[in-house]
Amino acid sequence: MIRKTILTMGLAALMTTSAPAALHAQGQAPMSEQAVQALLDRAPAATYAANAQAIPFELFRGTRIFLEGTINGQPARMMLDSGASSTVINMSFARRIGLEQTQAVPIRGVGGFQPGAIASGVTVQAGSFSAADSNVLMLDLDVIAGHIGRPIDVILGMEAFRSGIVDIDFPGRRINFRPAEGFTPPAGAVALPVDMADRRHTIPVSVNGGPPMRADIDLGNGSALMLARSAWEGSAIANLRYAEASAGGVGGMVPTRMTTIPTVSVAGHTFQAVPATLNMRAEALPDSGANIGIDLLQRFRLLFDYGRHTLYMVADPAALAQPIAKNRLGMRLDLRGDRLRVGEVIGGSPAAEAGFRVGDEVVAVNGTPVDARYYFRDDVQFTRLPAGTRVEFARADGTSVPVTLRDYF
Repeated sequence: MIRKTILTMGLAALMTTSAPAALHAQGQAPMSEQAVQALLDRAPAATYAANAQAIPFELFRGTRIFLEGTINGQPARMMLDSGASSTVINMSFARRIGLEQTQAVPIRGVGGFQPGAIASGVTVQAGSFSAADSNVLMLDLDVIAGHIGRPIDVILGMEAFRSGIVDIDFPGRRINFRPAEGFTPPAGAVALPVDMADRRHTIPVSVNGGPPMRADIDLGNGSALMLARSAWEGSAIANLRYAEASAGGVGGMVPTRMTTIPTVSVAGHTFQAVPATLNMRAEALPDSGANIGIDLLQRFRLLFDYGRHTLYMVADPAALAQPIAKNRLGMRLDLRGDRLRVGEVIGGSPAAEAGFRVGDEVVAVNGTPVDARYYFRDDVQFTRLPAGTRVEFARADGTSVPVTLRDYF
């Protein structure tokens, strides 16, 4: 049996009961779930600049969309997350720009609950899109930023998707926020119905040749696919080779399995050998159906038209021809200043066989020194290279450790 740690992202809902007193600001009464949800559901006054133009984005490490925007006029580094029910502002960034909380609340993510807060009257801007008087969440994102490998000021969530069109061109690394009026989908686009029942935004996806199931559209999920326990337990998927794993992000980590699913079909295209995370806990998100992440979604130009309950997908032939990458190293490396700290080593993996231990610190990989901007380089994406690739790690203790990548689940 093998253990593996995978980091995912996505915010889905709030706690269903009142929060403990410690989570509330002094003198404030606990807010009910209904009151909190009503605040977040109130659609802000979205506006679009005349002649909306696309802006560049960075596909950081091939798994996260980062773009420049502003919060209350202050420049912010934003990560786009279609799986976030609200825009989320990092607590450290909020303090830096003087943003004050309105109410403390617990926030539910894929790994459970984490203390957070609501801020009201916030203006969110990205490209041609602007939403004034927004209610947003505030949360400590620094640990997640360490896993991802770069600072996160803001997670740009549902506010950006509610009112207009979000057009994401992955090959061109451009994104356009435009009004829905006058929009015409491009030639060749496949229109998928977006089911918005139960506060979710899902499209139909077929897994391992089965009937279509609801799959959350989650650009904040840096992997390909996650399945609820009810979606795989008792099926042929349960008999596939797997690695014991943990997955999470907001709210911490939860036990999962990692496996490789023979086929996944979406928008008329079938993908082979898709790495997938299988939830072990029934309450872990997604708690039903599936969650489709950026490793699959980036093979299309995406045009979100939530006002008409539709996602348009235009296939990118070059991207469709590429195999879906999988982790072949077997340890989690968290960026800590000028070191990569080993957060977990998976038994039976290449990293374990090479002698790595939790707490080890790596100062260089293949001769490239680690610094605070290490993951911004194009030549350091070593964990998902082809099997047989040799990677040389220099540890802080002066030792050099070679690892040959291979499939282990």
